[in-house]
Amino acid sequence: MWAAEELLRASGIPYVIVRAGEMRAEPGGTAKIEVASAYAPAIPAGASTTAMDVADTLVTCLVMEEILAKAIARAGGGAPPNLPRVKDQLTIDVWNNAFEPAPADQFTALVKSIATLPADGQ
Repeated sequence: MWAAEELLRASGIPYVIVRAGEMRAEPGGTAKIEVASAYAPAIPAGASTTAMDVADTLVTCLVMEEILAKAIARAGGGAPPNLPRVKDQLTIDVWNNAFEPAPADQFTALVKSIATLPADGQ
């Protein structure tokens, strides 16, 4: 673990830490983006990704929370909507699946993957 990550975890504030595999200097969006809990040994040896695909993962996390916040506000104090969300404390690994092309709707695929990841410590 990195010291900065440990400080963030100890702070008690919500966070998402995204760790990338080896970075390739090429455009992204061509291969499927894979995500997994950083506590699971799921990232394959030699896995790599692009800056664009890491950015897509980060933006997906932010958009998921924005959609949830707007839906809660519109509910006007009613029951919170059943929407996929990012855990309050989450550390994930990101890499590209070199053997699978990017799905037509990479955003929805990422939302489904990120929503199922366990929070840190679970």
